[in-house]
Amino acid sequence: MIIDVHNHIVAGEQLQTFQAGLINSAGFHRPGGGAVVTEKNIQEAKWRGHKHSEVLDEVGTDFAFISPRPYTMMHSAKPEKIVHWYCQAVNDALMLAMGSPWLNTKMVVAVSPDTNLDDAADVYYAIATRCDPARDMIVVPHTRGSPYDPSARPLEKDPFWRTVGKLGIDATIKSRHDPQDFIRSYPKHWGKVNLKDFL
Repeated sequence: MIIDVHNHIVAGEQLQTFQAGLINSAGFHRPGGGAVVTEKNIQEAKWRGHKHSEVLDEVGTDFAFISPRPYTMMHSAKPEKIVHWYCQAVNDALMLAMGSPWLNTKMVVAVSPDTNLDDAADVYYAIATRCDPARDMIVVPHTRGSPYDPSARPLEKDPFWRTVGKLGIDATIKSRHDPQDFIRSYPKHWGKVNLKDFL
């Protein structure tokens, strides 16, 4: 099984155009109407000449942790409503990716920039310390799943295809808490004590 812990969705130029419109208008109006990114946009989007799905298929990815690139998240942008509109568009793109038949992602974890995506333990730490399951998890039932996922439910009329739930986890630092709460603390001499010295 191959798990990609550092994955980004190639959403295409539509999302970047929408973001540029938000910044240029300074929140005077929400550019466009309806969905910003469509499933077709994501399927056709390329990065360095390759489609996202082609790269995943080439390396045989089974599960992918998807996160936003920090410099695109607009955390400090003003007015705040353009950040809200952009987050809506990004969430829509993520949901499209989760439901697409060519990307069988079952779990998406959103993390803050200080989480090392190349370290699975760091991602799990973020989930354990920054996620309140009652408020920061969302389960989307009955979505398209991999035909090779034994946990998914086969369709009655076409058992090759399956449906399965998808899980979204918000493991970011929350504005509802004091940022100081998320500063990591360790016991004295952490990482310096060798158990073999006492055996």
